Amino acid sequence: MPCRTPSRLVISLFSLLALQGLAWASASSGLTYVMPPGGEGAAAVALGVALPGGLPSMEVNPALLAWEGDRTSSTIQYSSSSSALLPELHDDLHEDVSAVGLRFPIRPGTDVALGYSWHHLDLGQTSFQMTDISPVQTFNTEETVHHVVLSGRLGGIASVGIGWKWLDSRLAPGMVIDSAGHTMRGTASASTWDLGVLIAPKWRIPATPLRLGPSLGASWINVAEDSIDYGNSQYKDPVARVLRFGAAGELSAPDFFALQLFVDQETDLVDTANGSSSQYRGWSLDVLGFYRYSMADLDDYSGKRHERQVAKQYTFDFKQLWRLKWRLQHGEFTRLLGDAPEDYPLPSYHFLGAVLSPNFRFTWTRSTIYDPAGNYRNGQQRLGWALSL
Repeated sequence: MPCRTPSRLVISLFSLLALQGLAWASASSGLTYVMPPGGEGAAAVALGVALPGGLPSMEVNPALLAWEGDRTSSTIQYSSSSSALLPELHDDLHEDVSAVGLRFPIRPGTDVALGYSWHHLDLGQTSFQMTDISPVQTFNTEETVHHVVLSGRLGGIASVGIGWKWLDSRLAPGMVIDSAGHTMRGTASASTWDLGVLIAPKWRIPATPLRLGPSLGASWINVAEDSIDYGNSQYKDPVARVLRFGAAGELSAPDFFALQLFVDQETDLVDTANGSSSQYRGWSLDVLGFYRYSMADLDDYSGKRHERQVAKQYTFDFKQLWRLKWRLQHGEFTRLLGDAPEDYPLPSYHFLGAVLSPNFRFTWTRSTIYDPAGNYRNGQQRLGWALSL
């Protein structure tokens, strides 16, 4: 017989779904399977299917990984970030994301990249009592998804990617009792894979330092029709299968500003009859690589959510600071500086055709969510950092 999870956990899970804007998720396990990770820039308020932005974006579209080395002028990069999910309701709900990426340059504009990310939800402790006379049991409710992604970029114009992931979940202690009378302690597992593609050419506007770049992205999340396994064949949940499309346009000047307009569409392939589709529309402005303002309107076509999400991000990037210093000293505002400028104080190394140049980046992102009536609530505050070579 099934046994319900404690009300505190249920409230937390549904609050979490409302905050993240998921198209679909099991009420018990598999939240992280379709949850976009907190990222950089537009990805802080939207899915970012067509906008490379931080290593964790490989979870949204595996094709984005191949652009990360070019975006950060890195060959090896490690990033980590942490956020309180519902700071106004609970202080023990956290999301942590760590990722590492390796780029193998073949020739200018053509790379192969390999990445791994660790996406973890910690929902605190939950107490469970089978009957009024049974002892109270306390469990840590948590979930982790491991991603491995392989991605390739050709000519600086298009990329493809494939990802495999594995779920380890303990979100619903005591959720069911099996046929032998044993309590299933909410342990669940699943594995599946993702596909992605991105087309993103960029053209320089003659006689100006400006560059214009449209981009189109698509990803199929959880391609295989698999199930979340609770250790008993009688109790399984289908894995969410999500299709995402994104389109964006960017106008930028190297190291000075980048203005992006984007539209993202997410559709649940399992439950299309109920209108399980949502759309983000918004814009993002980056200034000098240190401040980014992003805003997106979310429309949930099932009628459950209509809101505006705003994110402000502050970044300290050591290499970006030095690039700006070099440009001002030399009066050069047009040329792209793919690697560190000539007087970069940290040493660079050449290895297997790649340039290894150390860098450190620190980011702080704060988001606010507004409803149609103009009321607002604070969303996530995310601290992140990255090391790269």
